Amino acid sequence: MKILKKRIVRGALIIFILAALFLISRYFFLSFTGETEIIEEAAVDLQEPPLPFEIDENFQYQIRFNGIRVGKIEFTYLGREKVDNRWQDIIEISGKASILGIIRAEGQEHVYLDAKTYLPLRAERRLRYLRRKELSSEEYSQKEGAVKIIRQRNKGSSEKILNVEPPIYNPVSLCFLFPIDLESELLETVYEFNLPGRQISLKLTDKIRIHDQETRKDFFILESSQPRQVKVWLTRDRKIPERVEIPFFFGRVVISRI
Repeated sequence: MKILKKRIVRGALIIFILAALFLISRYFFLSFTGETEIIEEAAVDLQEPPLPFEIDENFQYQIRFNGIRVGKIEFTYLGREKVDNRWQDIIEISGKASILGIIRAEGQEHVYLDAKTYLPLRAERRLRYLRRKELSSEEYSQKEGAVKIIRQRNKGSSEKILNVEPPIYNPVSLCFLFPIDLESELLETVYEFNLPGRQISLKLTDKIRIHDQETRKDFFILESSQPRQVKVWLTRDRKIPERVEIPFFFGRVVISRI
């Protein structure tokens, strides 16, 4: 019985982690080489770039595990601010999950992006699960190729620095501000990005058009093979995530736009 309870708790946490649309995902991390000094110099620009979204523009998603609804996710563009002569875009993503109405988890993350490159400058995250709270922050140094991570839990705090080959991405910003123009790309092209942690690559597997009685929708489909076969559907016009499919032991987590 104790083993079963542990498995249920562990499963709930993992589903939430997956469901947060890479909010705290550790699946989408890979290595990529880039010109860090060029990125750093280009980022400091007094001219304001165009906004990537409307202020307070919002996208909502539902989370299903094997067809059963277990939670929701919400993405919001909060706007732009100027800090130290650098324009920063602020995005927020929040998620809630409930397993069998007993085990609940919720989280929220704010990501501050360089408005010129959409590379992350810092991220602040708050999690709550099983009466536990966790606060964490990530400071990205594109020039130094490093991410400083600070975590505060019930039992104390920890700090570490990860050395990562720049440019360094954040999983949330990568999903909603995909940095490659896929329209002219060939199928089976593989892309590599760099986030703090593990390694993965995404492959453009299809460009499809779906018709229904009222609308016509065009999508790019990206897939990863390691460490899990994740499938991402991006809208062809704005490259906004429409659907994410993630295998999970005895089933599949599907995150779909409402």
